[in-house]
Amino acid sequence: MVAGYFHLASADIKCQLKLTPRIDITASDTSIVHDHTKSQQELDGMGTDTKSPYGKGVRTHVGGLMSGEVGISQKIRIMEETYPTLNAGCLYVDSVSVQINIKPTIYIARDFAKGGCMYNAIMEHEKKHIEVDREIVNRYKTRIRRGLEESFRRIGYGQGPFTKGRLPAEKKRIQEYAQSIVQGYSEQMSEERRRLQQAVDTLEEYNRVNAKCPGRS
Repeated sequence: MVAGYFHLASADIKCQLKLTPRIDITASDTSIVHDHTKSQQELDGMGTDTKSPYGKGVRTHVGGLMSGEVGISQKIRIMEETYPTLNAGCLYVDSVSVQINIKPTIYIARDFAKGGCMYNAIMEHEKKHIEVDREIVNRYKTRIRRGLEESFRRIGYGQGPFTKGRLPAEKKRIQEYAQSIVQGYSEQMSEERRRLQQAVDTLEEYNRVNAKCPGRS
C-alpha cells in the first residue's frame, strides 16, 4: 500500500516551469594581437590550418599568418524543487549560458618592414581570416540559440517528478544533453570554419597580394 500511495501522490506533482529560461549566447571578440618578431623561417615552421594553393611540389615561404582558435564554453543552471514527504522532486532548467571566444594573433615576418608595402599587403590578407571568424561566430550564435530552444521545448524545461535519490543522476543527464547539443554545433562550426578559411587562401588571392608589391619591400 505504501508504494501505491507514492505512485498516486507523485502523479499529482506537475513539474511545469512557469517562466521560459534565459538562453544567453555571447561572443567575446578580444583585440587582435600583432606579432612582428618572427622571421619567415620561423613562420614556416608554425604551420597553418589551411593548405598552400601552390601544391606540394612548390616550395613557398610564409610571410604572415593568422593564428587563433574559436572556443566554446557552456554553463547550465538547474533548479530543484523537492517534496520531502513524498520523497520526490522536480528539475527545472533555469538558464543556459554559452560563451564563444575568439583570440586572434596576426604574425607578419620581421623580414618585411613595418608599414612597408608587403607588410600592409599581408596585413590586409590576414584580416580577411579574422573577418571570416567574426562572421561565422555571429552565424552560430543564432544557430546555437535556436538549437537549444528547440531541443528543450521538445524534452521540456521542467522534468519529473523523480524520486529524490534519482535527482543527481537526472540533473547530470540534462547537463550532458545540453552539452551534446552545443558540442554538435561546435563541431559543425569548426568544419565550416576550415572550409571558409581555406576559401580565403586561394591562388588568386596569393597572386593578388604578391602583385601589389613587385619589389617585395
